[in-house]
Amino acid sequence: MFAYPKQHQRDEIRTALRGRSGPAAVALDRPHLGPIIATLGWLRQAREELEQLDPGRTMIAPAIRALTRTEAKIVEPVRIAILGEFNSGKTTLANYLIGFDGLPTAILSNTAVPTRVSYAQTPFVVGWRADGSQTEITLESDVDSRTLASIDVGLPIPRLLDFSIIDLPAYAGSQSAQRIALGTGLHPDITIWCSASTQAWRESERRCWVGVSPHMKRRTILAVTFADLLSGPEERAQVLARVHDSARESFGETVMLSALDGLEAMAAEGNQREWLAALAGVARLDAVIEQMSAKVMEERAEAARKLAGRIASRTLEQLQAGAAV
Repeated sequence: MFAYPKQHQRDEIRTALRGRSGPAAVALDRPHLGPIIATLGWLRQAREELEQLDPGRTMIAPAIRALTRTEAKIVEPVRIAILGEFNSGKTTLANYLIGFDGLPTAILSNTAVPTRVSYAQTPFVVGWRADGSQTEITLESDVDSRTLASIDVGLPIPRLLDFSIIDLPAYAGSQSAQRIALGTGLHPDITIWCSASTQAWRESERRCWVGVSPHMKRRTILAVTFADLLSGPEERAQVLARVHDSARESFGETVMLSALDGLEAMAAEGNQREWLAALAGVARLDAVIEQMSAKVMEERAEAARKLAGRIASRTLEQLQAGAAV
């Protein structure tokens, strides 16, 4: 039932998904998305074969809905959560990843609630309250962030077709446990902890990290930020070696970042952009995220194939039982 899709089928899938708007529209021209494209073909073929067995769809409607939900799920952009203490460079890192210098500080002076940034054809900022109600936020809005449970930001930026960003509140002091709890329902695929290089990975950060939900620790990056504040390459190497040694059991990867060089790289072009990105450490960060994203997509594809197989098997059993009556 689940043969590998032919080339023309894969091309159709790419074309159809590129036409989608909203966050569930990954950029399917990335090399590591082969498993997702193949799985989408399997899901489509499964639906088509089930429909042929039950043209009236009276018995297969639940299966079709389940397969459609699975298709939507696996093409969602990778979710990257950014955590850290106050003034650890979280928002600067989010700006670099998004490729947009000005989020969300143009709207909120500090990230007081979880802020999710995803792709949208038309820009928007919406605040969500605990009761599920929402309110539009503009530069002129007089919204008390303390009344909000989370914020959604939509931007027509191509990089957001690859991943969405979840910028979590700064963790510090007695409020850390409460704020960490806010993130437990976000289910990020990759978690980045930002630690300022001048006092990187101190004891208070270790305590906060212990309290972070285990499901947020499957793929982790320790970003040592503000490397431009260190005296030079020698001190950078010393700090990076110390942090890597003390945090290696807590994080999958450790990357040192220079905020100023990273923001300059965003505005540069050609060889200068590549040089600045390498100097800032963001080139390595991009490579690590790409590797982890590939793993996420492989796992999604595998889980979707298994789920589709179970759905198809159960549906066929129901069809056969119905035919025997």
